[in-house]
Amino acid sequence: KSSSIYSKTSARILDGYNANLNIAPNAFYEFEINSIFSDLASFNIGTKFFENNKRFNPTNIKNEIDGNIFLPISFDESMLSIFAKARRTATSNLNRYDFSIRTFYDYKNISPSLEYNYYKISKNDFESSYLNFRLNYSFYIPSNIFGGSIIDSRIYYNLNRNKFESFNISFATTFLQNYRIQISHNINFITSFTDTQLRFVFDLPFLRSNTNISKSVFSQSVYGSLNYNSIFNQIDFHNRGMVGRSASAIRFYLDENNNNICDAEEKLVRDMDIAVNSVSNKKIVEDGKIILNDLESYTKYDLKLIDRKNKNPLWFPVMNKFSFISDPNQYKEINIPFYEAAVINGSVFKIVENEKIPIEGINVLLKKDNSDELIKIKSMSDGSFYHYGLAPGNYSIYIDEKQLEKIKLKSIPRKIETQINSINSDKINDDIIFLLK
Repeated sequence: KSSSIYSKTSARILDGYNANLNIAPNAFYEFEINSIFSDLASFNIGTKFFENNKRFNPTNIKNEIDGNIFLPISFDESMLSIFAKARRTATSNLNRYDFSIRTFYDYKNISPSLEYNYYKISKNDFESSYLNFRLNYSFYIPSNIFGGSIIDSRIYYNLNRNKFESFNISFATTFLQNYRIQISHNINFITSFTDTQLRFVFDLPFLRSNTNISKSVFSQSVYGSLNYNSIFNQIDFHNRGMVGRSASAIRFYLDENNNNICDAEEKLVRDMDIAVNSVSNKKIVEDGKIILNDLESYTKYDLKLIDRKNKNPLWFPVMNKFSFISDPNQYKEINIPFYEAAVINGSVFKIVENEKIPIEGINVLLKKDNSDELIKIKSMSDGSFYHYGLAPGNYSIYIDEKQLEKIKLKSIPRKIETQINSINSDKINDDIIFLLK
């Protein structure tokens, strides 16, 4: 009997690049590098070495190297995408080569694509190649019953035989939101075989049912996943498999004590949404919490906050955009703090013959402790300055030194360090006064 212990190690080697090492003694050793970029371009390259083991390697493969690359090119109203993949497999007495390249174009409701496939075995110089042309058209039926519909057609051309090999056309539509039906007709020009197939898909939040019926085949499959979200302490259902996938649990909260921790007693912000830079399954649950299911593992996701305009207008997010790296087989906790707005008021005066004269256009700078952000406020015609929407905290406030050099004046005081409290705080913010001499 043969046995093997399997281990997988993954690491980020650069920003957005992932390296995976899979080790299974007595079976194989694999190393790969992959990445997904912000424009959804991606690549993967890897190599695999096999042990001489009849149980784990019955075809006696020695080694394998493969890779793929995906490149999207965006235009004003359309997108051209190119996907290529290649593999070389070596055994004790032959090499096998597989290569394919596909280009597809999306313009409004029409999507044509052309794919070239090549296959070769070195032992007897066997080669096979063909073209696959596909065209689909999507449209919407204005009805309360039907949703999105699509007509899809494919034709295969065998380059070795110089003749068309098969043709397929199908129609699919969604009705009553959770149901999808597909009818397809297939023709094989080599064998003169024809077949019509009916497919019926039914989606529920916790499972998907898939039924296929044709003159020779009947099949029925049901699948889904049951996941425990320890962050929100709840059971989450999903109508896809989640083993090896990733998920995230997102909530928005009012950080009343400014410690960047979502404490149990702090209020949750319920009227926010997010936009994700990738396809995922988004679910908004109680108290405005958001669950993202069906994510790729070890992948960088960029998120942008969307305000539904119903939250308290005095609450502001600490950040409007953020990114995270997904973890496999678990929910990643993401807490987005909000702060209750603070207001600063003050005035700038120039001392002329012991009189205070308001001065306009002076740059007042604010810098919050432990932050690199610099906020600039200009004094108005009456010398006053005002800023709404500040995050509460300790601030250093001073007049722009470069501007003081130009007008040859000095500020009294040179800098004011003070705590600025939110509008609803019991503590009142003092007016900030600068005198220029």
